[in-house]
Amino acid sequence: MHTESRFTIIRRILAVAFQKPLCMTGSVLLAVISSLTYFVPYLAVWQLLQTLLTGSSNSAVVLRLGVIAFAGAAVNVLSYFASLMLSHVAAFQTAYDLRLQLADKLARLPLGWHMAQGTGKQFHLMGAGTEKIQSFIAHKLPDMVASVVYPVMMVALILSIDWRFGVAMAIGIAIAYVFHYLSMGRGGARHMMDLYYDALDEMENAAVECVRGVTVLKAFGRRVGAFRKLQDAIGDYTDMVIPYTRNWEKHMPWFFTLVGNAYLFLIPAALLAAPDAARWPDFAARFLFYLILAPSLASVIPKIGRIMEEFMRVNTEVQRL
Repeated sequence: MHTESRFTIIRRILAVAFQKPLCMTGSVLLAVISSLTYFVPYLAVWQLLQTLLTGSSNSAVVLRLGVIAFAGAAVNVLSYFASLMLSHVAAFQTAYDLRLQLADKLARLPLGWHMAQGTGKQFHLMGAGTEKIQSFIAHKLPDMVASVVYPVMMVALILSIDWRFGVAMAIGIAIAYVFHYLSMGRGGARHMMDLYYDALDEMENAAVECVRGVTVLKAFGRRVGAFRKLQDAIGDYTDMVIPYTRNWEKHMPWFFTLVGNAYLFLIPAALLAAPDAARWPDFAARFLFYLILAPSLASVIPKIGRIMEEFMRVNTEVQRL
């Protein structure tokens, strides 16, 4: 499969998704709003820690910050829900249009092409292929927008309050992504995704033809082993998937451990920065804020990774279509 730049891939996927421009534009804007308001409760907690530890708090200030945190969380949830509603409307209509266009295209192709490709691949294109694109538009496209906004906001937040703690967290995340990169093996994730779908398509194609030939097997007393193509496809799929899975088994536990325990990198940073702290209440407030913020990385960063994986998967399906 030919290689393409990331921007070409993005343009192709967005061209498919934005066949319903009004719904998708609204979905993207609401996803941006949801991503921005995700950090409002954390900022309110930061202000609350400052007021409590410096002794300048009162019930009115605490109530105001509580209302801000609740409002931010409520807008985050509601805007994300509305974004998903609009993306679902666009996804269902896009999948319907794609199936009609694909059926019209298949009907115009010569019989030799159908014989060469096999019924399994054609069934996959009409069914699972368009369903993956539908699922991506409905669920993952708003998340993909969030995956662009989240890192920018996260970096701005962790470096603006105390850059020393921010750098410590960034070092932990960078080490985690080294293990994530190693888990992809040689050639990177896109190469492995192409190999995986090539092997899967061959196996599905051979399996469909095998099932349709069961009556012939029974009539002539032949074994399934007579379908040499199916045996070879299963063997190729197994030879590709098992080493890749074992490679993930070695590296991905380190990735999730480091991301889920990023707060451990804050402790050395606090010990190094504590002697130079001018005001202990402010220093303690910053340290506690980063301890509260660190666990959120365990949910945000793996989610971004899953979105990028789904992005590559749907690109493969778009290329095949």
